[in-house]
Amino acid sequence: MQPRQSLIEQFSSFVQFEGDHFHTWLKDSRLRRHVLALVAALDKASDSQLVATHYYAQWDDAKNRQAFNHLAAYLQEACHWSAYKVTQHADGQLNTAEAFQTAIANLERVLRGYNPKYGSVLSSCARSAFSNAIKDHLRQRRKIDICSDWGLLRKVSKKRLLEALAQSGQSSTSQQPYVLAWQCFTELYTPTPGESAGRLAVPTSEGWAPIVAWYNQQVTKQKLVLPTATEKTLLEQLKVCAQSIRRYLNPQAISLNQPKQDSGELQDDLAASGDSLMTEMIQAETVQARQTQQRALKEVLIASLGNLKPELQQILQLYYQEGLTQSQITKQLGQKQYTISRRLTKARERLFVDLGQWCDRTLHISLESNVTIHREMNSALEAWLEQHWRNSAFLET
Repeated sequence: MQPRQSLIEQFSSFVQFEGDHFHTWLKDSRLRRHVLALVAALDKASDSQLVATHYYAQWDDAKNRQAFNHLAAYLQEACHWSAYKVTQHADGQLNTAEAFQTAIANLERVLRGYNPKYGSVLSSCARSAFSNAIKDHLRQRRKIDICSDWGLLRKVSKKRLLEALAQSGQSSTSQQPYVLAWQCFTELYTPTPGESAGRLAVPTSEGWAPIVAWYNQQVTKQKLVLPTATEKTLLEQLKVCAQSIRRYLNPQAISLNQPKQDSGELQDDLAASGDSLMTEMIQAETVQARQTQQRALKEVLIASLGNLKPELQQILQLYYQEGLTQSQITKQLGQKQYTISRRLTKARERLFVDLGQWCDRTLHISLESNVTIHREMNSALEAWLEQHWRNSAFLET
C-alpha cells in the first residue's frame, strides 16, 4: 500500500481495491476543495492530527456529514492496516478487502469512542478500534455459521427478527405472516433429545402438524387477513426469516469510496461549515499546544522504549509489529509462555511508569489517583505502541 504524503490527499481520497489487494487512491474533488481551503486558513503550521482534530470537533458538535467524510478519508490507512493485520490470523475466513469494509462500516462507533482531550492520536486509536470491530465481526460470524437455519431461528429475539425483516425491505404489514410463523415455530418445535441447540434439523412432518395447526388457529383468533398455511408455506416463510437474520447479523459493508448511483459523486455535497477564520485559528492554537505535548510525550516513550532490555524490546516488536500471539512468540523464541507473558507485562509496566511520571511532572495529573484517566492512558499507551511499531514496519519495507 502506497501511503499518502500530503494533507490534501489524506483528507480527500479513499482506498480502492482490486480483488483482495489495494489498487489505488480514489480522489474526491469536492472533499479536495474543502480541505484545500482549510489548510490555507490554518497556514503552514497544520499537520494531519491538527486537521483531524478540527474535523472531529465539527462532527462531534453538530454531526457534520462533510466533516465525517473527511475523517473517513483520513482513517483509510488505519483501517487498511488493521484489516491486513487481523486477516493474517483469520484462517481465510475474511480477506483484507472484506475486513476493510467491515471495519469502515463501524466508523461512527469508532469516532464516538475517541476522546481528544486525553491527547491521543486519532489514527492510532482508530486502528485499535477497527481491529476490535473486525474481530467482533469474526466472532459473530462464527456463531452464525455454525447454526442451522432452525437453530438460528430458535436463538433470535422477536426484536432482532423485526429489525432483520425491515432491513430486507419488508413493511410492517408484510412482516405479519413471517413473525407469526416464527412465533409458532419457536413455541411448538420440539428438538430431538441430545440434539445440539445450534444445529437443529428441519422439523419432521409430524413436527410440522401442530405448528401449522396453531398458525391457522391464531389467524382465525386474531382475525388476520392471511391465507391458510400449509407445511410448505410455513417452511418458505421461515427460510425467509432465517436468510433475513443472517444478512442482518452478517451485513455486507459498503465503503464510503463507492460512487453514489444517483449522482455519480463519491460523497454528499453538503454545505461547508460556517466556522469563521478566527474560530479556526483559535482551535488551531489549542490543538498546536496539544501537539507540543504529544511530541514531548512521544520523546519520553521512545526514550523509555530504548532503555528496556533487548529481550523486552524483541518481544514488543514481535507482538506489535509482526502481530504474533504469545503462543507464536513462545514457539519462535523457544521460551515458556508464562515467561513471554511476564516479560510483555513488565515492558508495558515500565513504559506506563515513565508515562505516569511525565504526566505528573508536566500535566500535574496523577494516573494512580484517577481510575478513569488511568484506564484512558493505558489505552493510549497501547495505541501508541501499535502506531510506533507500525511506522517501524513501514520504514523497513
